[in-house]
Amino acid sequence: IEARAGRANARADEEKTRADVETREEEKMEKVANTLHAELTASTNEANDSRDRLQKAKTMLDRVNEQIKLIETSTQYQKERTEYEEKVKISDGSRSVRISRFLAKHNAKLEERRVCGQMIEDANEEAREAEKRRRAAAAAFDDQARRLKKQTDAAHIARKKADRATAAAEEIAEHAEEEREAAMLRSRAKERARDTVLQQEANFLSVEEQLVEAERASSEAASLAVESRKKAERLAELALAAKDHTRERFKVDEAKAKADKTHEAYLEAIERQRETDQNANNAKRLMKTNSEVLLNAQRDNAAEVQRMNEEKESEIHAANAYNAALVAAQAAEEARAQAKEAREIANEKAEAEKYAEVYNTKMDRVVEISQALAEYTTLHSTKFKSWGKSMTLPPQYMHSMAQGSVLEQNEEFRDNCIVFTNDHLIRTFPDGHELENYDPVLQWSMGIQMVSMNHMNHYVGDDHLLLNDGRFRQNSSCGYVLKADNLIDDTIPPERSQEWKIQILSGYGLPEPESRAGRKHSASMHHVSPRVRVTLYDGASFKDTEGSVRMKVTKTAPRNGFNPVWNEDEFGFEIEKPSVAMMLFTVWDYAENGTEDFIAAAAIPVSCMREGYRSVALFDSMNTRSGPYAFASLFIKAQKI
Repeated sequence: IEARAGRANARADEEKTRADVETREEEKMEKVANTLHAELTASTNEANDSRDRLQKAKTMLDRVNEQIKLIETSTQYQKERTEYEEKVKISDGSRSVRISRFLAKHNAKLEERRVCGQMIEDANEEAREAEKRRRAAAAAFDDQARRLKKQTDAAHIARKKADRATAAAEEIAEHAEEEREAAMLRSRAKERARDTVLQQEANFLSVEEQLVEAERASSEAASLAVESRKKAERLAELALAAKDHTRERFKVDEAKAKADKTHEAYLEAIERQRETDQNANNAKRLMKTNSEVLLNAQRDNAAEVQRMNEEKESEIHAANAYNAALVAAQAAEEARAQAKEAREIANEKAEAEKYAEVYNTKMDRVVEISQALAEYTTLHSTKFKSWGKSMTLPPQYMHSMAQGSVLEQNEEFRDNCIVFTNDHLIRTFPDGHELENYDPVLQWSMGIQMVSMNHMNHYVGDDHLLLNDGRFRQNSSCGYVLKADNLIDDTIPPERSQEWKIQILSGYGLPEPESRAGRKHSASMHHVSPRVRVTLYDGASFKDTEGSVRMKVTKTAPRNGFNPVWNEDEFGFEIEKPSVAMMLFTVWDYAENGTEDFIAAAAIPVSCMREGYRSVALFDSMNTRSGPYAFASLFIKAQKI
């Protein structure tokens, strides 16, 4: 049984070793399968992303095709297209023909369609490659999964065999152990029986000897019995008794002077020629009477002829000099033009070098953006270069422009800006070296969505900050105001102008200006001499001229801020762009020395004005109605003609 147990243990160890090898192989294949599964998942995600980009590109292409169709079917486009073709025929290619706004937009959309088509081709290629990689990864994963399943089954069988062999070896070992214990028990019992027999024999001999001795002692005991009895009796008695613990002008001037002198000589020569002709006639009359006189006259005539020839030669030389002077003047003019062009090129290079330095400085500060952050970025700012390039940008690209450079442009810039902001964003900001704000109404009329204002260096009564505050009081002061429909949709007809009449009737509760706060009598309204300035910001003209800003002023109500009454004639305002125009009411305290202090103001969008008798709530320089401004107001009459 011991040999059987040894063979069982060896077989169990062999099966266990085989099971461990199969298990390790299973774990390696499982790791490979997990790696292939991760590659399959990444390939699947890449294929899904490629399909999504393809679908987005197709959607964008459909949208662009729809926009192109709308443009091509519009009356304005067909009209501009016909005008453009006629201009091209008339020009015969001798000069360039300016493309109109709709044609430029149509060309931009065609370019956008081409870009979308290229994007679709690229997305298709990426999708095919991603699908190929996904299929290869799926095939590799499936093959590895099959191999893993086989290996798992083999390892499972090997583990079962090892478990069975181990169990059998353990069972045989238990039987061998039990057999060993039984043999030991039998050996011990045999030895114990042998010892018992020997002990019994010894005991028997001892008993016999004791019996003989007993018999001998019996006789002696008998004899001593009597004596013992007697000693016992004595000891009993004793016991009873003892019971108790970033030169050609000088030559030209000389040539002109020479030409002038030559011209004077020419005139003198002509005069002398006339005199010579007269002398010749006199000589002819005297020729018959005096031959000597004739000879002398011939000599004089020859001399005069020679002089005339010399004068003609001088005249020719003067004409040549004059022509040379003209050539020199032309050369000098060309030299000036070349010098001017060279200066312009030098300035451009210097400006380019300056921009390059600024660009390099900015690039040195550029830090790589995290991909995770870029995925969350919705709008991307890009520098404005030309409207042709800007019109081809995707909607998520926006321009950031300085307000000074925007307001220096022309009406064509405004029209392009309105078209661009139909589906793009533009934000403007104050120039870095400018402390004053620019007219925001003019910028809003160009379709610009975000107009930044300088609040850090503002002064009391800044009209532009007041306009900004008044614009956003509409729409429940939520901070956002919708653009006018004609700034969003080109198909909407231009808005009609309006004419309003405003009559300032009275005011109420006008406190003293904040600039006099803290002085004596600062709390009294009777020391205020208010007058009202009504200003219209139309945004119709590109410059701040009579066409864009118009202002009317009332008379002064002396020393009455509590309830001043003006009740003057009506002020008339003609408004070209009612959708973006704003009416600004400012109240000033006019002093006798000609100075005035700001009291309060209110800016109201014309689109929000209503006819009739109206109360205009006034706000302080911080655009609030608290403290003494709580009840400040104007009572006016508004009428739209």
